[in-house]
Amino acid sequence: MSKRFILAIIFFTFCTCINAQPIKALSIDVGKTGIIFNTYYDHKFSKFGFRLGAGSNFNKYLRATTFGGGGFYLQGKEKNFLEIGADLNYLIVEEISDDQRSFSFIYPDYETKTFLASINLGYRLYTRQLLFRIGISPGVTKNDFIPGGYISLGVKL
Repeated sequence: MSKRFILAIIFFTFCTCINAQPIKALSIDVGKTGIIFNTYYDHKFSKFGFRLGAGSNFNKYLRATTFGGGGFYLQGKEKNFLEIGADLNYLIVEEISDDQRSFSFIYPDYETKTFLASINLGYRLYTRQLLFRIGISPGVTKNDFIPGGYISLGVKL
């Protein structure tokens, strides 16, 4: 039953988006589910879209890396939108040095390889050449709740 429901949602989204003029953007996020820097490819149709990306904290002793994607729905007109979305990323946290410790408030402070599911609730602005986003993005892993927020600036392609 759930496979049919998921296929119906994908089919509905595809049919809704097929006639829309797409907007593509490449953006840099600061924040977002605890990872410091993220790069995203963003593809928006009329009110739906998807994004693919990767990120890292570039920490010297406790490195966190993530990659994955998600979808979003936009509510609004012209260039100002409320963004509601969900992401699924693969999170890798590596401890580089065992005799020094890094402090981690918003991602796990131990070695792990797990999936990170998050929701997005924020503001999205499209200008002639730019994409601006700001919002909250809490996430969960198998063992942890990870608070998150983001601010993003992108360039339309």
